[in-house]
Amino acid sequence: MKINGFTLVEMMITIAVAAILLTVGVPSLTSFYQQVRAEQNIKQIQSLLAYARNQATSYQRSITICPKSNSTSSTCGNDWHEGMVVYATMGLSGTGGTGSSPTQKTLRQLSKFDDGDSINFKYTSITFSSEGQISSFGEDEDSADMVYCPDNKVSLAKGITIYASGSNQLTETSLNCTTPKN
Repeated sequence: MKINGFTLVEMMITIAVAAILLTVGVPSLTSFYQQVRAEQNIKQIQSLLAYARNQATSYQRSITICPKSNSTSSTCGNDWHEGMVVYATMGLSGTGGTGSSPTQKTLRQLSKFDDGDSINFKYTSITFSSEGQISSFGEDEDSADMVYCPDNKVSLAKGITIYASGSNQLTETSLNCTTPKN
């Protein structure tokens, strides 16, 4: 009578091969996940920039993008990693008129980015004028780089060069995950 199944030796060999494959495969999957996450998040930021510029030109008013003060707030802070908020400065009546106390109307938000990831940008906000140009850069600056670093790995970093004209371009060269580059 023949019984089907694995012998102890066959099972040990199968487990050893599986362990070797996992040892080689898991780090590659982690790196792949970080790369995809960086690409997805930098494209979300690029889309947010396009949205803000479009709103500025369409409604002829200044539109600002700033980092959120924390992941649940819609007020501006200093850490781009906490997420981003797009707002328009409105007049007292909320119609864009000239009120004595203007208010900010939140138009769109990006939620907090993954823990361990960082976003490096030398400015605390990006303001598009009604012509679609950046009005928040220094006078002599033509562009600024925003760099997204998954787990602070330069090899996987993605960036956006934001031009004073209001346009932007994705970049992967000469990126720095420790300090803003300009």
